[in-house]
Amino acid sequence: MADLIHNSLPPELESIVLDRFDQLVAKGEIKYEPPRIDIVDHGRFQFQYTTAPVLNIKPIQTSNDPSRSKMPIGPFVDPPEEMIVARLGDSYKIIMNKFCIYRPMLILHTTLYESQTNDLNEADLTAGWGLLHAFKTPQILIYNCGIRSGCSQGHKHLQVFPRQDGGDFQMWPSKAPRDEDIALKVEAIPFKHFLVRIQRQATAHEVFLIYDKLLWLTKKALQSVDGGTDYNLVMVSEWIILIPRTSRGNRMFMSNAANMVGLIWVKSDFQRKQLLELDLMGLLGTFGVPVPPFPFLSLPPKIRNQIYKHMAAAPLSTADMYLAETLCAKEPAGSRFWTYRLKGSPQLMACIPAIFFVNKQIRDESLAIYYQNRKFCCSFPVGDSIDVLRPIHRWLDRIGELGRSNSRRLELRIHPQTIHEIKMNDVHSQLSEDATVIWEVNDDVLGKRTSLYKFQIRSKNLWRIQKQYAEASNYGMPICETGSNWSSDI
Repeated sequence: MADLIHNSLPPELESIVLDRFDQLVAKGEIKYEPPRIDIVDHGRFQFQYTTAPVLNIKPIQTSNDPSRSKMPIGPFVDPPEEMIVARLGDSYKIIMNKFCIYRPMLILHTTLYESQTNDLNEADLTAGWGLLHAFKTPQILIYNCGIRSGCSQGHKHLQVFPRQDGGDFQMWPSKAPRDEDIALKVEAIPFKHFLVRIQRQATAHEVFLIYDKLLWLTKKALQSVDGGTDYNLVMVSEWIILIPRTSRGNRMFMSNAANMVGLIWVKSDFQRKQLLELDLMGLLGTFGVPVPPFPFLSLPPKIRNQIYKHMAAAPLSTADMYLAETLCAKEPAGSRFWTYRLKGSPQLMACIPAIFFVNKQIRDESLAIYYQNRKFCCSFPVGDSIDVLRPIHRWLDRIGELGRSNSRRLELRIHPQTIHEIKMNDVHSQLSEDATVIWEVNDDVLGKRTSLYKFQIRSKNLWRIQKQYAEASNYGMPICETGSNWSSDI
């Protein structure tokens, strides 16, 4: 088959195809107009949107259409001679796609009818591999196996068209690790997929063996969810991927192989707008076999504790913030913390990763580690000392005995007009002896502040205060040397 392909395809295939394509477009035999292409970020994922009105007139056979059976009808049975690019013996024809999104698009189909629900055999893949490499411009090959894969015709065919990634856009399979035999999970992709990088000098037979291995994994994944036998295949010169499919899509969007790897084809600006409002990768995830959650609790306790400690100490995204208090307002998205402003109260920041609330076991294991490794901050404006301390007392009450006994660092920012009225022991008495409270006095706690002085006090040694700023005397405060005591009413 490889020799047959080599002898059947002219050396200047690409220029011949482009010339033929332009002629047929001018005659109206091929429906095509240059699409509008733009790159859109959906969260952490990147998609290339292609708005192509030709999709509005492209025929799509229904699941019970006679052309999906073994009846000798359909667009590939007897195509017009001008649409035929080449014949590969008696087994295959390469024809121009009549409804094109890109310039050009080719179809490789079996001469005699075979069902699109059949897997590829070695001859099919050899023909496709040969056509993929017959162009100087990088190409992409797709095969939609079965109705749920998004195929539009029931006659067995593969599609080849110019590769769209490179530059600012990259299809997500290209991000797979290069040192793995089979990539079972490209990061954050919510549906199962099986991908292998192809060696530069791989033969068609070697590529078929890779496909056969991936097909076994794909069928196994579909059997695990009673999902049928449908799947997508996408292949470029350096990788091949199979994606098991359980649904072709919904009324808003039906997805084929190209769409599943990030090439989003839309009929109109209205459909584009609809998709932009969705979690697109999440939507695509509903069309495939969902990736099972990581078995976190199967890890050894020592490893889990290291993870909890790392998460407690690391900066957190706004999606992972939590505070056991009344939410009145929050800072703009992208802030390191969600800052909760209690009505009539100061800002209070306490951020707990969402993983700590997955279930009771994780909560019980993690919260003590979290409180031991996190610093909590509260800023007090000018006001009555009783009202000023009320939020911190409420928070200490809400975190419970577990939180109070394990909290190790608390930073309280006080206005100089308020510091005289605050009884430090009201806070320290609720914490463990190993807790350290940093009392910072500044002249603008809610805006751009200028720090005046700061005391770092351990609860078990409340009265031993380290003086950090001598300016304290300018505000009527005693200048305390290391080891000196303050009066017991502090």
